[in-house]
Amino acid sequence: MRAVRYRWTGTAWEPFPAFLSHCQEQFVEGESRWLDEHHDRSPASHNHYFACLHEIWSQLSDELRLQFPRPQNLRKWCLIEAGWMTEMEGFTMVNPTAALRLAHDLSRAYPDDRIFVEPRDPRVVRWQMAKSQSLKAMGKKSFQKSKDDVLAKAAELIGVSVEELQRNAGRAT
Repeated sequence: MRAVRYRWTGTAWEPFPAFLSHCQEQFVEGESRWLDEHHDRSPASHNHYFACLHEIWSQLSDELRLQFPRPQNLRKWCLIEAGWMTEMEGFTMVNPTAALRLAHDLSRAYPDDRIFVEPRDPRVVRWQMAKSQSLKAMGKKSFQKSKDDVLAKAAELIGVSVEELQRNAGRAT
């Protein structure tokens, strides 16, 4: 079921013309449905976020540039660090050597994910993936909170305040 945009007429919710055929296919006249509030994310906020990330990335040391070859790598690392991630069940291997081999192979295949051997049980491999910040995956409130958390983590890496970073990125956009 995809989201449908409506307009309040004063007595009824009417779908925008672009959604009318979808509504005619999906709904039966007279049926009852819940209407949920949806907040569009601001393109300006989205663009500012990526400008800030690029600003941080461009100021990384050579050592950190090796760890984060693109701004996207930095963003995903910050998402995981800030807790905006999902974790797969641990894979329990037959021995620590097998766990190390699996962690190594998975890390090469999925370099933006955090894949590691559990220190408390060296047979267990953990896999953490950054949550998607796409429009479909995150609403306005979650996106704003994740954006703030990511920028705070990233600003720590280069030793600047988030406020200073946002001012500089604001001049760049």
